[in-house]
Amino acid sequence: MRGKILAVGGFGAANHMALLVALEKLGVSAKDVTIIRVAGGAAQMTALSKGAVHGLMFNEPQATIAVKFGMQSLVDLMESKTPFPQNCFIVKRPYIEANRYRVTNFLKAVVESIYLLKKDRPLAIRLIKKYIRVSDEEAAIGYDYYLAKHSEGILDLPDRRGLQFVIDETAKSNPKASGQTPQSLKLLEPSILDQLKKSSFIEQAKK
Repeated sequence: MRGKILAVGGFGAANHMALLVALEKLGVSAKDVTIIRVAGGAAQMTALSKGAVHGLMFNEPQATIAVKFGMQSLVDLMESKTPFPQNCFIVKRPYIEANRYRVTNFLKAVVESIYLLKKDRPLAIRLIKKYIRVSDEEAAIGYDYYLAKHSEGILDLPDRRGLQFVIDETAKSNPKASGQTPQSLKLLEPSILDQLKKSSFIEQAKK
């Protein structure tokens, strides 16, 4: 990868941070590559297939489709257990304090939905197609990867190391982030998930 041109959708965006994490995982310094902006999944796929860029980070289903077109997958951050906060639920602490029951019920609904859709793949595929407007193939890839394989990750808080990585990268362009940690920013709130885990709710949802 050294000396190659890599693409991101936007500087500071999630796939930019994910690319930096992936480079670190591969043992490549970001200083040894050129990172350019290519907006939109279709444009990124075209740039990659034509050799205008040599690598980028794709979510599913684009990653699987790219491999089908002859591209090579170098690292899967989920499969490699690399800590990176890609998908998180975020809420302001004052809202939690004033509306804890609503936040709790929201998480209960998410948990129930996960186990319902894991049991009913045809329903899940229909909903994915309806709300995300993708093809049958794309919906199936997304279901198999996110719901069938990795959905129960929602029952865990983001890894502090992944959050710290993003904070440290942000600090390079924003002095306000310098010296901050997930703890100092109070980014993690375990109490509601702990409450659900200690109750019988999750086990009931699985059944």
